[in-house]
Amino acid sequence: MVASNLIRAAILPQSQWVANFLNINMIEGEGFYEWIDRETRNQPSAFPIDNRGYLEIRNLDVIRHDILMFDNAFAIEYEDLNGALNGSLCDRENVGINFLNLRVSINLLFAEHNVGILIAAGSAYGIMYYDNVFYFTDSHSCGTKGKRGAQNGNACVIECDTVDEFLRTIRRTLHSNAGSQFSINAINVVVKEGVLPMKQYLEAHPSMQVDEEVPTVNEPEQ
Repeated sequence: MVASNLIRAAILPQSQWVANFLNINMIEGEGFYEWIDRETRNQPSAFPIDNRGYLEIRNLDVIRHDILMFDNAFAIEYEDLNGALNGSLCDRENVGINFLNLRVSINLLFAEHNVGILIAAGSAYGIMYYDNVFYFTDSHSCGTKGKRGAQNGNACVIECDTVDEFLRTIRRTLHSNAGSQFSINAINVVVKEGVLPMKQYLEAHPSMQVDEEVPTVNEPEQ
């Protein structure tokens, strides 16, 4: 899940990530999803999860103030609908005052924030900017340089030195066509003080209670 990569970045710089961290992020993300699903079903007023199982920003409301992950406690801050940057991947379609092209949206996001969630074509992606470097994270099946891969593709984090390279990576991944809408939400990850007791951590992450060998994936594309 995209949020696990963004949360990991709050405690470990991307420059220090290796392939095994992506494996762990994915496993943590599965537990995170199960936690959101359980809390949503237990709270009648919670925003329902899409029938396809996809999460929207508002689905995070049920856990946003008390996130347990990577042996730490976090909170995440965001604005759901009013705070989103919306537009079309096809620049010529961004003609109204309420629509922005992708470049402008990225510049506006990173002028004040380090991380965000990009949603397009029914999928969510993590976008980050640290130390003058852009990062695009895709927890779906990836092929070369972020292109969609077969089912045996890898999750990836792609590092880009320039905004132009970053935009090309996003468009390559999303196969930008006329009518391809996107939305970007800024995310602030707050690290709380203290380390969680393991018992509490495992109770919040049922999927982590079974010792499993971490799967091996290829080194992420750079």
